[in-house]
This record gives sequence, structure tokens and C-alpha cells, in this order.
Amino acid sequence: MENSTFTQSNYSNHYNAFQLSLPLNLGIKINSNDEVVSFLKALEGVNLNKYLKRKECRGRKGYDNVMLLKVVIFVRMIGFCDVRSMESLCRHDIRFMYIMKEETPSFMAFERLLKDYLIEDIDYIFFDISQNIGKLMNIDKTIQYIDGKKFEANANKYSFVYKTRIINARKKLFTRITEDIISLNNEKGFDFQYHYFYYAQEIGYIVQYLMECMVNNDINPVYGKGKRKTSI
Repeated sequence: MENSTFTQSNYSNHYNAFQLSLPLNLGIKINSNDEVVSFLKALEGVNLNKYLKRKECRGRKGYDNVMLLKVVIFVRMIGFCDVRSMESLCRHDIRFMYIMKEETPSFMAFERLLKDYLIEDIDYIFFDISQNIGKLMNIDKTIQYIDGKKFEANANKYSFVYKTRIINARKKLFTRITEDIISLNNEKGFDFQYHYFYYAQEIGYIVQYLMECMVNNDINPVYGKGKRKTSI
């Protein structure tokens, strides 16, 4: 008769404190002041579906494109861009687990989202988000705010750290705008008024008129270096 010997680990000498635990609600683990909470709050008034093509359900449903898009936006917000990082963060970062409801999409899911389902450039979405943040914070958009106020030790003594640099940059910008308006008037026969100070609304009228000219002449806007642009 053959004897069998069973061995097991020596739990007295090789004990470790690691122990499996049941999954808990990730919302409990995330601090209420965490940036992901503010991020999701800012997205509550933004319709992300309008930036996505409708998914045709054939067989397996797949991941929710809206949740994937939220991950892409939040990834860009914290400084990452590549899809491999998105896959890793959804597996190991509690904030992304919270956004994806603990689903773990691969990098290919994010590639399909960006190539096949995203309609507009993702930068346009940030404009909608900033608009919604303005509504949540009741920001008066008729006021121009200059950042960098520095308060001194003595009462009623304060200065703007970046004021001089911002004013100088604005003067240079106005100079370039004036040069462009003069050039357009000479080349295209426009009659735009030019001076040395402009309001945003005034520039908006000029831009709107130029956009109408582009539409009427079938001129498509081009972006980036190495692409020939018309003067308009």
C-alpha cells in the first residue's frame, strides 16, 4: 500500500498581515475634497452625448462611451494623454475606478472611442465645462479678472504681480490686430475700423464677418504648422 504525505506552509514562521477583503463602495474611500469629486460636479450640467456617435449594439454591449470620455477628460486634466496610461489608471487608481464604476477597459477601448466615436475635438468639450463652471460659481463674464494680486503686510497696500506683464502683452496683441486689419483692408477691400484699443465685442463682429466670407467662398479653416492658410 502506497503512503501519501501532505505538506503545508509553516504559518507560524511565514505569516504575513495581508488579507483579502470584500469590495467596499469607492465613494466612501474618496475624500469629499478630492479633485475627482469637483470634476464630476462640473460635468453634471454638460451633455457629453452630443460629442459622441451613437453606438450600434450588435452582440456584446461594451463599455459606456460617456464613462470612457469622462476618463479621457480627467486624464488630460491631471497631465496624462496616452491610452496606455488610461488603461493602467483604471486598474490601479481609485479615482478612475470610481469614474468607471470599477470596470477595467483596455487601451483599445479608449482608442476606439477617440477614433470611431468622438465627433468633435476634445478641446471643444473643455469650453462647455468652463461655461458650466461659470454658471455654478455665478461668475460675471462681463468683468475681466487679472490674476496674481499680492497683498502687502501693511493695510491698504497691495500690488498686482503680473499686471505690468499682462498690460504689455495686451498692447502687443492690439498692435498685431491693427496690422492684420490694415492688411485685410488693403488686400481684400474691407473697411474695418482700426485703432490702438479694442473691445472683445468689436473683435467678435470682425471675426463673425470673416467667417461668413469664408463660408461664402468655401474656405475651410486649417490648423497647425505646415498647412497653407489664406489671409482671411
